[in-house]
Amino acid sequence: MATSTITSRGQTTIPRKIRENNHLQEGDQIEWVETVDGHIEIIPVTRDAARVAGLFNDWVKRPVSIENMGEAVKEAAAGKFRDPLK
Repeated sequence: MATSTITSRGQTTIPRKIRENNHLQEGDQIEWVETVDGHIEIIPVTRDAARVAGLFNDWVKRPVSIENMGEAVKEAAAGKFRDPLK
């Protein structure tokens, strides 16, 4: 279990393990949600396109043309998408 302390100004530090596991970096935004049972959930706000693209670096091993990207989108929409790493 990861814990942190709230300062007199109401600030806290997200524990390193949580930041690393959720790929949170300086400048990222998080949303605080109080559930009906009184728990608090912290949810990362949608990342910008450059950060999201970086998550696919291990998945895409070669450059892809615009035409191939368009074809992949069409296949995904048609339910034909398959993971190329499998």
